[in-house]
Amino acid sequence: TVTAKASNLQGLEGHSEPVRIMVLDGDAGSFVKRTLPAGYLPGHVFTVRLAAQPSDGVSAYTIEEKPPQGWTVNAISNDGVFDNTTGKVKFGPYLDASPRSLSYDVLVPANASGRYEFSGSASANGKAYPVAGDRVIDGQDSLHPADTNADSAISQTELTAYAAAWKSGTTVARGPVPVPLTFVTRAGMLWRRGETYSFDVTQGPPPLCWVSRQPQPMVAIASTPSTSERTITRPHNPGSPFDVTITVTPGTLISAFALVEQLPRNWTVSNISGEGHYDPQAGSIRWGLNLGDTPGKFTYSILPPAAVASVCRITGSVSFDGTVQEIGGTDHVVVASSDTELTLPGVEKGSSGNITLQIAGPVGQVCVLEVSTDLVTWEQVDMVFLADGLLRFDQPAAQTQRYYRLRVE
Repeated sequence: TVTAKASNLQGLEGHSEPVRIMVLDGDAGSFVKRTLPAGYLPGHVFTVRLAAQPSDGVSAYTIEEKPPQGWTVNAISNDGVFDNTTGKVKFGPYLDASPRSLSYDVLVPANASGRYEFSGSASANGKAYPVAGDRVIDGQDSLHPADTNADSAISQTELTAYAAAWKSGTTVARGPVPVPLTFVTRAGMLWRRGETYSFDVTQGPPPLCWVSRQPQPMVAIASTPSTSERTITRPHNPGSPFDVTITVTPGTLISAFALVEQLPRNWTVSNISGEGHYDPQAGSIRWGLNLGDTPGKFTYSILPPAAVASVCRITGSVSFDGTVQEIGGTDHVVVASSDTELTLPGVEKGSSGNITLQIAGPVGQVCVLEVSTDLVTWEQVDMVFLADGLLRFDQPAAQTQRYYRLRVE
């Protein structure tokens, strides 16, 4: 949290307490993201995952999910329930701003075929937001999409063609588009472990259902987990680049891994290490395919917008042999300096009781104005754009004391 200085403050509507203006990192849009597997298998169960990251100042939030009609729902996490009347999975209310990882299982009907859609919505402090992320899911056949000649084997040419399509974001003849991260690492594992594979739905949803026919050697090696961590250098000043390092340590007997880093699209990316590929359309960097279990470091530099305060939220995933985990460590950066402070030069009260806020800050700053009567529960007033660095903002009369703050977009 970056607190802006407030100068020459006057009492608000007869109260001696000053108006508070703060700069908080957050996102005024959707705060819930859905993750679906790359495909479904008729008659089998898969897990729907929801990542909820409410903004600071949220006092209560709920989430509603609606899976395809006729799909059986169970194993709902975090005390969620299934509403048989509406066909919705409901989570909450959660009376705080804590992030949560939510999930529920769905049993796909045995006669399912084609494409199905999930829908959902979230609400925070009385306002509605859509659920972002994956929305549509298709059926999965018994062949790995990299297996273009349908011989139940992954050759080196098929592997490199599939990995190239994943890295560049281009289309492929079969399977999900764009190529899922987990599918490409599973293809690398199958090629490295004998090329031939079988389709075994008992091993899990795609891509785990494609299993190498070459048995693993029975060797006495202590099992170690795969890990990843992101570190970011300081300081974080507007218009000045900073470096990001991702350290990946594959576990025992891992055959292939790859990683994806998702970044804000209005930030400039440079100095990408290890033949990483930056996709400006998707706002992502992709590294891999890396074969074997040798640890690696992956680095890049990122340049925030100049002259304004901003927030960079970074998400990333690394896949090992078809499984996936979120990259750990630092996941967001608040960029601000003494030159990007917001101030309130004055508060004017009209004869009818209405007030006019004078908001000053960097030219071109975008932020969200919020109001509170108790400094606990906050509501959005409006989006604020300081085109000239100074804005007069009118507010209607009120009988209670009010506080104001700004959240950086």
